[in-house]
Amino acid sequence: MKKSFLLALCYFGVIYFSDAQSVTILPGDTNEGNILSNSGTKPVVNIFKTGISNPPKMVLQHSPFNTDWGLQYADVGDKFNFIGDSVNVATFDLVNKSVGIGTFSPVAKLHINHAGSDVNPHIRINSTGGSFSRINWTTDENSNRWVAQSYLNSASEASNYWRIEYNNLPYVINAVGNGNVGLGASTPSEKLNIRDGNLLLETSSTDKVLVKALGTGSAGEMIMYTNTGVKSVEIRASDAAASAGEMNFYVPSTGARTLEIDGDWSGSGKSRIVVDELQIKGGADLAEYFNIKAEEKVEAGTVVSVLSDNSGNLGISGKAYDKNVVGIVSGANGVSAGLMLHQKDNQAVSGDYPIAINGRVYVKADASKAAIKPGDLLTTSDKAGYAMKVSNYKKAQGAIIGKALTGLDNNTGLVLVLLGVK
Repeated sequence: MKKSFLLALCYFGVIYFSDAQSVTILPGDTNEGNILSNSGTKPVVNIFKTGISNPPKMVLQHSPFNTDWGLQYADVGDKFNFIGDSVNVATFDLVNKSVGIGTFSPVAKLHINHAGSDVNPHIRINSTGGSFSRINWTTDENSNRWVAQSYLNSASEASNYWRIEYNNLPYVINAVGNGNVGLGASTPSEKLNIRDGNLLLETSSTDKVLVKALGTGSAGEMIMYTNTGVKSVEIRASDAAASAGEMNFYVPSTGARTLEIDGDWSGSGKSRIVVDELQIKGGADLAEYFNIKAEEKVEAGTVVSVLSDNSGNLGISGKAYDKNVVGIVSGANGVSAGLMLHQKDNQAVSGDYPIAINGRVYVKADASKAAIKPGDLLTTSDKAGYAMKVSNYKKAQGAIIGKALTGLDNNTGLVLVLLGVK
């Protein structure tokens, strides 16, 4: 009686169970409308009578009054669609074996579409039994395995991480909570930390910058290439094992090295710059450092002479036509030395004052006895530390400072002089 009643209800399209705990729907026979039967062994629900292009049909719906909530089967494309308020929630594409969330047409095995402005995450993976969350991509359980893993259970930002691993390479990408990212590094100490590898920056296959962790002498190295793929700049942390670094510049068209800056030239412990031409734009004279024997600081522009005490030190010149004159303290009137020479570890050829011995430099001059005009030769004067115009060329032999480039009509002042002109 009960079975006949259910069959009748199925025939009219309505099944209602008041107290049933479960129900099994079995394949029917060939009679149309005989949906519930004992003739089969596998449970089944026949959604359509026939055809392959039937319009979508709700399989399960919330109620007769909420027909836009439930499970729908789309015969065209063979998809199961979960619908909420007429909006797609999830789609199971039986033909392409793919799943769509928020879309009826998934284009990948899992396609998530988010069209709103909701700030909630699209995917959330967490472990309620610990601090690790993990995703595996693998062809089998033992090889060719990619793993994405996160750890969030530490008050220290640097101890929380998100990383990608591959087989036995545990830190292919390792991003930690303090913002540092490691490539092959377990504990990245910088914003980008690459371990046992190189960094290549390029805009094409030829225009690039290559940074090596293990370059010449097993030290760091950077190589820069032109847009034609030719090396133009090379910076090495070491030019040989346990040696100082160097920098080289090359002509792209020929590969010839035009500039070499070596921190340890040929293992000598001394640095060297090798260049074809040198242009200095910060000064106008060549100066060497000397010690000056004086009771107080000596002004720039002061004329100095070598002392007669065999010390190699200088003193302020104090007599006219002094054949011991050496040069002028560099730096007067804003004109700096362009090249300064001294040996810091040898007191005999070092000192505290740069003394201009060649080039152009301002000198303190005395024109009280004779006006100075451009082109005049200058020598020492009786006024300590000052230069004057040469009036007696015979006495001036061996005591010439240089040639005046500017003039001074009277009294004292600064005159630009070209040193080395005798």
